Amino acid sequence: MRFFNNRFFLFVLLIPVIVYLAWIGYKTYQEYQQYVHNQNATRAVKLVNAMSQLNSAVENEALQSALLTKNKTRQETAALSSARYSTDMRLGQVLNHPGFHPDTPSLQKVVSLKTQLDAVRALVDNGRKDHLKIFHDYYDLRILKTVLSAMQD
Repeated sequence: MRFFNNRFFLFVLLIPVIVYLAWIGYKTYQEYQQYVHNQNATRAVKLVNAMSQLNSAVENEALQSALLTKNKTRQETAALSSARYSTDMRLGQVLNHPGFHPDTPSLQKVVSLKTQLDAVRALVDNGRKDHLKIFHDYYDLRILKTVLSAMQD
């Protein structure tokens, strides 16, 4: 008991223990921050992957639309229908992705894609032969650039 009454020894024993506990706490906090950073990076990579798949699906739909405007066969119609379904599925995956927050401009851009896709699909379905307007103005300048700009944000 006399040992603990001596303040010097108590001070000498307590300071290293307190410093050690503070160091352990600091290291734990650093590891936690690294974990959070890795989680956010993984979410961002998955979002970019989903956007890339959406881009590929839109390009495939544009190709199938071009083939359908050239020759309207059952095969081309079925292929276009399949491409449209794939595009809608990829768009849904991007919209439901946890990396998007409702108030981000990127999400607003992706939401506007659905109306743009519906407009160009109506032109293709109605048999419009204005290829420059359909494939350059709509698919390239509006839809694909919207996807790419949303990926950049």
